[in-house]
Amino acid sequence: MLSPIRDTPVSPLAQQPRLNGLGAAPVADGSPDRRPVPATPLSRHRLLCYERWERISRGHHQVLYAQAAEEVLIQQWRRARNLEKRIRLALARGAITQGDEMEQLRRQMLTRRGSFGGRPLLDHRLEPIADRGASSPRLCRLKSVDLLSPRSRAEQIELRIGELWLSLTLPADASVQLQLSLVQRALAQCGVEALHVDGQLQFAVPDVLWQKLDGHWWMRGQGQRLPAGELRGIKLLECHHWQDPRGWGLNDIDNLRQSLPKVQGVVAKLARMLKRMRSQLELASVGVLSGEGGLAAEEIPAQLDALGRLLAPQGFHRRLTSLMAQANTSRNQTQSLLY
Repeated sequence: MLSPIRDTPVSPLAQQPRLNGLGAAPVADGSPDRRPVPATPLSRHRLLCYERWERISRGHHQVLYAQAAEEVLIQQWRRARNLEKRIRLALARGAITQGDEMEQLRRQMLTRRGSFGGRPLLDHRLEPIADRGASSPRLCRLKSVDLLSPRSRAEQIELRIGELWLSLTLPADASVQLQLSLVQRALAQCGVEALHVDGQLQFAVPDVLWQKLDGHWWMRGQGQRLPAGELRGIKLLECHHWQDPRGWGLNDIDNLRQSLPKVQGVVAKLARMLKRMRSQLELASVGVLSGEGGLAAEEIPAQLDALGRLLAPQGFHRRLTSLMAQANTSRNQTQSLLY
């Protein structure tokens, strides 16, 4: 018995799977990390051109930064030099006759620190921020707590600095050096450095953490140095580094006498930084102007020959291969079309 002939539905051409070069439909790979591989890799000459473009762009960025930093350092050096001259004049006369001018210079050194790419070039110590990657740490001390003073009984102290909880135990009748080492070991967990300066315990706090502390951190003890019970906010008093213009006293002769060595040190340091920045600018400029790129001289003939072979006409076989590649068909499919 014969079965009736049924028409087989034919899907539209656009919905049919395209054949690869072997005559079979490609297998779909649902992996999101799958990347198409280019049929022809980039030539050496093009890769070298891309590398040269990237190197020149980076060098141009370095030149712009060095130019901006050089200009700011020159201005700050001139302000510090003028301030030094006025302090010397006031000390020689024994009276402050240019107090307003000195205060204005100090305020300008604090506020006019330049910027590049939306970020300040110099920090509060007049140090280039790019050298560290961040601003210099802030110096501070506890207002009403002396952690290094010896006590007759041991005490466990808990601290909350930002989001981090710390705990340390200070032994009874311990020396200052022993207690300092214990405090340093505990605070190192949050990047804070403990220093013993002029008989006081000071802390070097990273600038990012300092902005989060809001001028205090939380502590509690066991009744020896700190009261027990709930955490209490202990105020932090900022101490100014000798390079920080905020720590320069300009209101009387005694303060001027103490501030003069600090200003002289800043003048010398700014001069050294300016010299180093000019060297960086010169190196960056030379690198941009004399950047090597492209092909070496001995590689040019071989590349030209290869390019000529690609561009030369190869007759019917070359054209047919090109058409097969464009149509994504195999040799068997092409033969069936021709014969």
